[in-house]
Amino acid sequence: MTAGVYSQFSTNLVIVSAVRQHNL
Repeated sequence: MTAGVYSQFSTNLVIVSAVRQHNL
């Protein structure tokens, strides 16, 4: 997988985990 896809994926993970913590 390319660096662009990987960076997009990790950015998504950070956003998702931030949202989950915010909801808790």
